[in-house]
Amino acid sequence: MSAQAWNKTESLLANEMQRHRIQPQLVDPWAIAKDVHYIYEKTLQVYVERATHSGFLL
Repeated sequence: MSAQAWNKTESLLANEMQRHRIQPQLVDPWAIAKDVHYIYEKTLQVYVERATHSGFLL
């Protein structure tokens, strides 16, 4: 994951943590990064599979 993408994620989470009054020590940024990476990988995998089956893969 790029640093720019992580900065956007971190900014979004910081705003939501303040809005919901979540204590920072309750959040594990490494676990969040791992989950975001997993979701990204799965999304990319599904995209490639569908593009391959439909003939749209470049």
